[in-house]
Amino acid sequence: RLFLAMSLILFAVIRLEVGTVKLSDIVVSDKSDAAKSEPAAVAKGNGKDDDAADTLTGLQLNLDDDMNLVVRGAANTFLGTALRQRVERFNHLSPKEKADQIVDGALRYGSYMMFLLLPVFAGLQYLSYVGRSNRYPGRPRLYAEHLVYAAHLHTFWFLVAIVALVVPWKPVLIALAVWIVFYIARAKRVVYAGSWWGRLVRSLFVVGTYAVAVTAAMAGLVFASVVLR
Repeated sequence: RLFLAMSLILFAVIRLEVGTVKLSDIVVSDKSDAAKSEPAAVAKGNGKDDDAADTLTGLQLNLDDDMNLVVRGAANTFLGTALRQRVERFNHLSPKEKADQIVDGALRYGSYMMFLLLPVFAGLQYLSYVGRSNRYPGRPRLYAEHLVYAAHLHTFWFLVAIVALVVPWKPVLIALAVWIVFYIARAKRVVYAGSWWGRLVRSLFVVGTYAVAVTAAMAGLVFASVVLR
């Protein structure tokens, strides 16, 4: 309950902050009328080689310099056609409208994304400690125990992010950075015990693989912002 409540507060604060600074004000530059007239051309591919690559590599997503969503590898099924039509409608929007739609979608579905990523983080924690529970009897063994730890850790991250957004002063940000390092190190020691080196190696494994999952989730969030509008 604390995890869900803190995530909702975080995205509410983000929405308030984004209300004054739009993504389009930062990343969108003026485009010529000629560039705006055919924004969907990129998404259609430009040659036979691209089409062949699509069939081999599967679904690929990318945003080009004009903020057009490039979709490659979608099969010629009803679902694929429907998605492509939504993408083409998005690519015909102005750069400002594209940026605003992505921001709105990220804020709308971001909390769901974090909820789905939570069990992924817990699973990585579980994998990083497989086979070592006998040496440390008090260490979490069940996946649910790792999930509880993950929920507490994410809740702490949400709290830090909220404070950083509300009070974006440099001394406060430095203090928060120190707090994060101290909290995570102490939480690891109290919950999992073990040597300092072992905790560090496992933490690097979890952070590295979790970063890949977060990156994939962010790409999915952008895609959802386009096709679910």
